[in-house]
Amino acid sequence: MTTPTTPTRPTGSLFATRRAREARTITTAAGLVCGLACLASLVPAVERVANLATAAGLVLVALVVAVRLGARWLRERREDRADALTAARWRAAYAPHLLTGDDRARLAGIDRTASAPAPAPGVA
Repeated sequence: MTTPTTPTRPTGSLFATRRAREARTITTAAGLVCGLACLASLVPAVERVANLATAAGLVLVALVVAVRLGARWLRERREDRADALTAARWRAAYAPHLLTGDDRARLAGIDRTASAPAPAPGVA
């Protein structure tokens, strides 16, 4: 009588493999930093280049963050404007008694939000 065999599994787990790769990466990065520090202590030109590269990297990171935040701000404003126009169109089609002065201006293609606030109803 034969017994069914179970599929063989690798002896090392995936977690252990990933952990070992992480440890090698961290050790390599720390070794490179230490090696660069030792070399910079002996050769001043290396220190200047490393400082310049670090400063340039920080400026680049700050620039990327500023551009991303600006793009997000712009996208949110465009979405808000599109949502307001969609709401005004819906109110015009299905509930015209709920239209406001700003809705009428949006539907007419005039954006009054940048100008002075609208006067109260009944005030000329």
